[in-house]
Amino acid sequence: MVRRKLARLQSPPKAPQSGEMNSDATPDQRLLTAIGQKRLIGLRFKGSVRVAEPHDYGIRDGRETLLAYQLEPETGWRWFEIETQAQQPQHTS
Repeated sequence: MVRRKLARLQSPPKAPQSGEMNSDATPDQRLLTAIGQKRLIGLRFKGSVRVAEPHDYGIRDGRETLLAYQLEPETGWRWFEIETQAQQPQHTS
C-alpha cells in the first residue's frame, strides 16, 4: 500500500501551563497541538460528527488535509480535507 506523507506546516505550539488547549488558538494551532499531545478530536465531516486521533496535517495535492485514525462512527484511517470559514457556504436568512 502506498501512503503519501503530508508536509508539516510547523512544530506544535507549546501547551498552556494548565495542560488545557488554548481556546484562542487558530484551527492550525489546535490541530498541531492535538497531534503533539496525542489528543482525540471531534469534527464534523460530510454532515456527521466524527471522533478521531489526528496524526498528520498539512498540504496534500494542493489542499489542506488531515490524516487521522477515525474512532467513531466507524474505525479506520482517513484523509479529511479541511475547509476554512471562507470556503464554507454562506447561509442567509
